[in-house]
Amino acid sequence: MSSSQPENYTRNVLTNYLTAIVLVATGFLVTPVLTSHLGIIGFGVWALVGSLIPYFELLELGLASSTITYVGKHLESGDEHLVNRTLNTSFFLLMVPGAVAAGLAVGVAILLPDIVHSIPHHYVGQARILLLLLAFDMVVSIPMDTFGGALIAKQRYDLLNVSLITVMLLQTLGWLVVLVLHGGLVDMGIVTVAISLCGQTARFIMARRLIPSLKVSLREFDRTILRSFAVMSGWFSLAEVSGAFIDGMDIIIVGIVVGVRGAAIFAVGQRLGTLPSKIMTPPTAVVIPHAARLAARDDRQGMRDVNTSVTRKVMALVMPATLALMLLATPIVQAWVGPSFHQSAQVVIILAGSVIAQAIGITPRAVMAGSGQPKAQSVVMGIEAVVHLCLGILLCRWFGVLGAPVTGLICIVALEGFILIPILYRKLEIPLSNQLYSIFRAHAVPAVVAGAIGWALVKWPLGTFVDHHSRLASVMVVTAAGLIVMMTYYGILFFTGMGRAERVGMVDWARRHVPLVRST
Repeated sequence: MSSSQPENYTRNVLTNYLTAIVLVATGFLVTPVLTSHLGIIGFGVWALVGSLIPYFELLELGLASSTITYVGKHLESGDEHLVNRTLNTSFFLLMVPGAVAAGLAVGVAILLPDIVHSIPHHYVGQARILLLLLAFDMVVSIPMDTFGGALIAKQRYDLLNVSLITVMLLQTLGWLVVLVLHGGLVDMGIVTVAISLCGQTARFIMARRLIPSLKVSLREFDRTILRSFAVMSGWFSLAEVSGAFIDGMDIIIVGIVVGVRGAAIFAVGQRLGTLPSKIMTPPTAVVIPHAARLAARDDRQGMRDVNTSVTRKVMALVMPATLALMLLATPIVQAWVGPSFHQSAQVVIILAGSVIAQAIGITPRAVMAGSGQPKAQSVVMGIEAVVHLCLGILLCRWFGVLGAPVTGLICIVALEGFILIPILYRKLEIPLSNQLYSIFRAHAVPAVVAGAIGWALVKWPLGTFVDHHSRLASVMVVTAAGLIVMMTYYGILFFTGMGRAERVGMVDWARRHVPLVRST
């Protein structure tokens, strides 16, 4: 197994991307249907309640992430007995936060109208029941995530992704059926939970087949590993809680400070603006279990190699998509959900721009987390969460909906860009200046040329076309414009971002696998 190439890397990354594509596609297709059938207030309640649920998962206190790291190391050493005991210890420990989450969900449901004052009176009952339904799903998934973690530790993202994709497609189909039958928020919640529980069961069956020695039994609970679990889980928990506040608190802040209508506008912008982050997650997620095995072998050079290799891939994927999204934000929003959400385009531009700073640091974060060294990033992320929360409330009061994405941009640049990223590269003993210069040399010219073309397309003819044509035609034309920007970027990046040997290798690969190129 190459130290710079995780096991099953191509298959895992491709299925990760397939999952991301299905998630984005279903969201893109379903959002207009939801806004149309539920109305802006109903959709705002759906989005707001849905954004509350992930916070219950924070009660797992980092145990799921620790499980991946420890199981990965034990698999590398070949100790199946310790793998089994680790998984059982994690599963039964996570039942406790699951029970706590159930009690908290009831309390939040009772106090929901006091927490979010702008929910209309006739929606309060539906919002409470929806919250309890989705919280029940989370209560069950907290301990059951142990077996999803086992699939990750075995580097079988393909199996994990098959289950996730199936669940997403069935849930989307279920929502459409509910809406066609004139159902409401509660009916959609019931469908969501029922299908999600089936997915959890499927992942448990997959884990048992991959690890024949896995046997769920309270007798396999191992108290001797609780101390080491607690230390590492504490740091992971701090990072997860902080990340949840940073990523998900904005819509809640907007809902409380600005109102449900503002939450709906921000939710649409957030779904588009965070697309680049979904692009960079698939190739870096598989680094975590690989780094755990490298750490078990004390392979420091392997960690540096995988960081350099994957970071280049991430930047090549994120930069063109982010640039196209920022340039075409206004026509995309108008073509997708209509002119009433025009302010969402500004949210998209700010959120997408902040992803570029994150892209440089996402791979070293994965390497350090997988190797069992999450302390540095956890501390910085904890500070960022506090700053983000306080600054977000302040800026939303001053600037309304736009205060939330501006807060994210400020925190990412100041705390992640200038503090966290230098710390991570120093720990990996990689010169950050060399990395930044390499990125600038590869991407400066493609960004300028492709950016100029995208700006010209927005000025003419996209703006006029979207104003006077149907939604379907507008979406197709805007998509074509985005592809033009990205293909221009990649055409130049082929020469500025790759060495001669890499270009020759890519051409050879294309001749073997792409029919159109093979025939030329």
